[in-house]
Amino acid sequence: MKKMIVTEYSRPIMLNKVKEFVQRTMYLAENKVIPYAVFALLDSGEMVNIGNFNDADTAEIIRIILDIFAEDKKAVFDVNLEVFGIRNFLEMLRYVSADSDSVYRIMINELKQQLKSGELDLSLIHISEPTRLRR
Repeated sequence: MKKMIVTEYSRPIMLNKVKEFVQRTMYLAENKVIPYAVFALLDSGEMVNIGNFNDADTAEIIRIILDIFAEDKKAVFDVNLEVFGIRNFLEMLRYVSADSDSVYRIMINELKQQLKSGELDLSLIHISEPTRLRR
């Protein structure tokens, strides 16, 4: 089964063409900066922007999920954070821990650890494109 990533910008990329995922800061015109952009470096040498994120935690979670996706049985992973509620979930974590940055750090680090160890079921995140389109 061929695996495909759909970028935040709806560009499909075949996973077997990805050499590695990298994280970079993007500097735009007028002193605008996107601090956490995740790219796929393809075998052809092309760098494809997977998505732009405003914080390191979101970018790291996306990279962890991409690594998990490479090993699981799903065919398509859509990086659109709005579709699967990843962005809303992280905003909720920030909200419930608004009084304490240390509580947020503990919760986000636990989330990352559970993702890496497989303790957290990602089946709701890894919905294939045809399934999502039928809803």
